[in-house]
Amino acid sequence: MEAFGNRLDGNVSDSTVVMGESVSVHFHARRGPTLGFGILAPRIRVDHEDEFAAIDASWHASRRGGHAMRLGLRGIRGVGKTAVVGRWLHERAEQLPRTCLQATLGPDTRGRPVDPVAVLEGWLDLLEVPRDGLSREPAALRDLFRSVTSGKPVVVLLENAQTARQVEMLLPGSHLSVVIVTSAVRLGGLRSRFDVEDLVVEPLTPAESDELLCRVGELDAAAEADREPFVRLCGGNPLALRMVAERLAELPPQHWPELALRLREPMGRWELMRMDDFSFEDLLDAFYRSLRPEQALVYRRVGLNPGPVLDRGALQALTGVDVGRLDGVLADLRALHVFEREEPGCLWLNDLIQAHAWQKAQDDESPDARESALDKVIEYYTTCAEDAEAAASSRWRIDHAGRYRAFLASDPGAAEREEAVSRMARLGPSIIAAAELALESGRFSHTVRIGQGMWTYCLRNALHSEWTRVQGLAVIAAEADGDALTIARARFERGFARQDRFSSDHDDARLADADLTTALEICDRVPDPKPEGFRRTRSSVLEAMALLALRNAQPLRAEQLVLEALGALDGVDHLRGAALLGLHLGRIRTVLGRHEDARAVLSGTFDQFGDLLPPDRYNQARALTRLAENEQSAGQLDQALGFLTEALPLMGEHATPYQYQYAAILLLRGDVRRDLGDEVGAAEDWAAAQTCFAQARSPRQSEAADRLAGGRPPGVDGSTGPDQQ
Repeated sequence: MEAFGNRLDGNVSDSTVVMGESVSVHFHARRGPTLGFGILAPRIRVDHEDEFAAIDASWHASRRGGHAMRLGLRGIRGVGKTAVVGRWLHERAEQLPRTCLQATLGPDTRGRPVDPVAVLEGWLDLLEVPRDGLSREPAALRDLFRSVTSGKPVVVLLENAQTARQVEMLLPGSHLSVVIVTSAVRLGGLRSRFDVEDLVVEPLTPAESDELLCRVGELDAAAEADREPFVRLCGGNPLALRMVAERLAELPPQHWPELALRLREPMGRWELMRMDDFSFEDLLDAFYRSLRPEQALVYRRVGLNPGPVLDRGALQALTGVDVGRLDGVLADLRALHVFEREEPGCLWLNDLIQAHAWQKAQDDESPDARESALDKVIEYYTTCAEDAEAAASSRWRIDHAGRYRAFLASDPGAAEREEAVSRMARLGPSIIAAAELALESGRFSHTVRIGQGMWTYCLRNALHSEWTRVQGLAVIAAEADGDALTIARARFERGFARQDRFSSDHDDARLADADLTTALEICDRVPDPKPEGFRRTRSSVLEAMALLALRNAQPLRAEQLVLEALGALDGVDHLRGAALLGLHLGRIRTVLGRHEDARAVLSGTFDQFGDLLPPDRYNQARALTRLAENEQSAGQLDQALGFLTEALPLMGEHATPYQYQYAAILLLRGDVRRDLGDEVGAAEDWAAAQTCFAQARSPRQSEAADRLAGGRPPGVDGSTGPDQQ
């Protein structure tokens, strides 16, 4: 999907975007964090010279003092905080760290601050910190982020911060890092506790306001008296001035007094945007009344979008416009400054304008028209989630709507699959908001479908905060809907998400057990012979319970549960699921010291993965690694060495997506070689593992460094990876 262009509201007009090293977007924050920040270069600016100089002074002082720059910009919404930061980042780009992590911290579409743990999860994934073995405790994630960034200075941009805790959780570790925080209000404790300087961004002066009107609207500078009413009414707010400038440019000067009178009409106040005689709501009401009927309809419908981001598909679903007319609709919305930012494939809505448009939809749309638009856009976001899930995983899913079958029947290629996953990543905040709106409005099946559709993306990217949140919505919706299989699947999926995170701060062990126990009870109440959906779900629940037992150091219970899970698949054509359960069973029997049994199970599992079409080489390599761990534990080091050497080419070269796993095999093979007396070979493997871990930005590179320095490795334990059926 093509880029829409680039725009930043406030006192900046259309902007050039200078890209950093690379960009990746996730959906855990309102505007996804980026790696290699797209630095905004303003084309039209007239103001905030004092603030720009203050940011510069703070930066230079931090360099002289040898400490991180931490600066907070405070001011009313729309006053230009992000604009002046964007200009500063652009003009100082060559001297700043090349990696920028960015997040907007709230409020979300339900008025809540963004969870900083969700941001951390996404940032660690963005920095390619492998999820394997990571603690999911908030404090541990915070400390890991600081450790990862301790030797790698970054720029951290936190927009619209709501609480001091959000900022504290997201501070990087390097003393060369740059942290810039914007907020509408003073956040207590930032200066005293975290040494964040406070800078107030003031409204524009009348002279600056008039200059901005002239330059944005390309107006005759000589008509200053005619512009004075608009300067006064806008109260120094750059966003308001830009909107007025666009309208003045469309009107002949003789009609300006009429517009000024309409802007003065009392239509209520938004206290958040109120300044002296300026009311942003009055301004928006006046603009809304001046729109053509079609423009007004599109404006209202965009306000109904469940979340802050949309694309062409969502825009078409909301408005019903033909594909050929979308460019014209987009041009109208740009003129109204509905968008806060445009990124490749998506548009971010200005939250203040979206709220106003939503209210106009309540006032001026019939209930039937609103519900019809919501039906279509919620279905669109649900389809986005299901297409991404179908593209990413072959696991079994409930498919009452037939979307998974339809996507696979289209025979998507690699590019189509990648685009489906990327689209969900771009639209994630609105997909989650659609799940919430669907639940609130009684569209329970859509909430359940979105929860199921986000499973694999959240699992693979370790986005546990968003994962458990949307699965919680799905459980409520499933229970309201009343279908037994749907309830069992939703309970299973939330329980699996909790056991995968396994955070004591969130009481995940207890809550996961409760969800999984409930799901199992539902399945067991169905008389035999159970329908296939219940049999598959029962097997998945037992697998998740086995993983939870392993985490709780209960290998005997885990073994029993895996055997029950295998039994539940009797007569079900699910070879891959049975093979994954074999991986668990082999690992458990290694932990129990039953090495011959483990050897037999894992050898059979290796063959099962090879018999799949196409053969699953990645999991064959995992089976060989489990076999090597078993032989190492049994003291059969020559056999362990052989299995590991066979596993490496199956895993792929170290530059593949499985770089971390490749490095882990090298690390283990180095341990085995050392124990066999091959010190030179061991050092070669450890050095190669250290390089691969470093390229994967994994903290496990320190394990390889310790071995090279003479340390000893840990023994085989009962930990397990995030397998799924």
